[in-house]
Amino acid sequence: MIPKANNSEALVVLAQDAGLYQNLLNQLIKDFELSGLSIEFEESTSTEKLVLTLNNTIENLLQHHFDSYLQLLYRVDVPENSMQNKGVESVKEIAQKASFAILKREWQKVYLKNKFS
Repeated sequence: MIPKANNSEALVVLAQDAGLYQNLLNQLIKDFELSGLSIEFEESTSTEKLVLTLNNTIENLLQHHFDSYLQLLYRVDVPENSMQNKGVESVKEIAQKASFAILKREWQKVYLKNKFS
């Protein structure tokens, strides 16, 4: 069973505790690049900065490059039902929800690769 978290911050800490934080960063960067986007993280990026940078990037994509946002969700393979925005009122909340969905999917990829490689 893949370890789960309730929010982005907890998920990133979970990856860090499992020794897979750098793998998570690399997977994020890889999927952004495969989507024709760039996101930069330093190797020593803190968990808080990772979440903040991802949230800000997603918010920017939502507001200014919606097609790129959709392409990223497709590339990462975020389930469509996880992006239903019931009860979400602002772009910032949508960005936070999307960031968490992206991190969850990337965590699944990293965890399973590590477990079965």
